[in-house]
Amino acid sequence: MQPDCLIVGLGNPGKKYERTRHNIGFMTCDYIASFFGIPFHFGPGNSKILQWRFNEKTAIVAKPQTFMNMSGEAVAKLMLEYNLIPEQLLVIYDDVALPLGTMRVRRTGNAGGHKGFRSIISCLQTKSIPRLRIGVGGATPIEDVVTFVLANFRAKELKMIQRLIPAAVECIQFWMIEGINRTMMKFNRHFDFSCEQNQGG
Repeated sequence: MQPDCLIVGLGNPGKKYERTRHNIGFMTCDYIASFFGIPFHFGPGNSKILQWRFNEKTAIVAKPQTFMNMSGEAVAKLMLEYNLIPEQLLVIYDDVALPLGTMRVRRTGNAGGHKGFRSIISCLQTKSIPRLRIGVGGATPIEDVVTFVLANFRAKELKMIQRLIPAAVECIQFWMIEGINRTMMKFNRHFDFSCEQNQGG
């Protein structure tokens, strides 16, 4: 079946990276697999993939196994395999410039220092690639970005992420049905779960 779109979560393969800030894209894809009961299998472009159907739309959900900095190679092969154009692609990745709990959807733009997304722009030869950036930044400036993104989420941060990821999946579903303009209007905001966290002590 020809998919309607390709959803790519960025991250690094291997257990030691599972809960790192850089793997928020993988974590979002893993939530889709777990919540909808669809297992991953190996597919084109050295990627783990699954086929996800939602409201008569079919998506390929992919986790490139190339390591972050070579994500573009995997994405280019997936795009070729499924005969898709950049407008049918949505890339999910971390952004240290956004505070934890914030989501931003954009249709075009630079990589903003993210090497995984930079690789995708380079391989696809366009900046017009829909993306969902999930904030992992803190309240203070980050001196060593590499160390920060390759570190595990703290326990308190992980609780926030576990609430945010379902909202990210809702955002992806909305994008699949309604398109990027309405998605940006609805989901480009900060999600405050502090009230939920405070309930019950």
